[in-house]
Amino acid sequence: LVLSFEDDIDGHGKEGLYRALMQLTGLLANNGFLLRGGIVKGKIYHTEELVFGPALKQAYKHESEIADTPRVILEKNLAQEWNVHQLTSREIMHGECPWICSPDGYYFFNFLPPFMGNTFFTDNDLWNNQLNPYRKMILEKAKDKHCSEKIFEKYEWLADYFDFICSKYSQVNGLQVSQEMKKNRIQTVLKSMNIKNIGKKLFIELNSRFRGNDGGFIAP
Repeated sequence: LVLSFEDDIDGHGKEGLYRALMQLTGLLANNGFLLRGGIVKGKIYHTEELVFGPALKQAYKHESEIADTPRVILEKNLAQEWNVHQLTSREIMHGECPWICSPDGYYFFNFLPPFMGNTFFTDNDLWNNQLNPYRKMILEKAKDKHCSEKIFEKYEWLADYFDFICSKYSQVNGLQVSQEMKKNRIQTVLKSMNIKNIGKKLFIELNSRFRGNDGGFIAP
């Protein structure tokens, strides 16, 4: 997917970007897909038939080489231009800024809070219905014996981010998923093990899941 918006003074392009990302992430999640991408500022030629330019190349590099997990990241220069680092956690959690800083210093689109975290929507069931597709996706992947550890690490990141959001909003009712995900994953791994190697593999698996310093999600 390639999206482009005008870099206008009034901020309509930025607002259009926010709305497009929110709609895309929700639509794709409901159909079993996660979104990863890079957002940059630069020159691009974009029509219905053709798209090219340095901005496309930069965005692709951010998506393919840096983002890694299911997140849409901001180019660091653009994040500085938008002053997203000056906004507080409280402002982020109230939907005034849809960006969260990752431990690697890149800001990513804060896509999980329904309705951009607008506190006007306070109904628990409404929030849970919006978040449950992500929770279901995480738990199903934990039970997938064909899912490699490299891919599963991306869902672990999503689970940590999911629980972080659950801890910040009173509208979310007991949806935390990380512990249940880890339990399901260990059970899945055990079922697929060769009995001769079960001791060694179980030790490695338990050590990686519960050592407490596995690079989990860090709050801004």
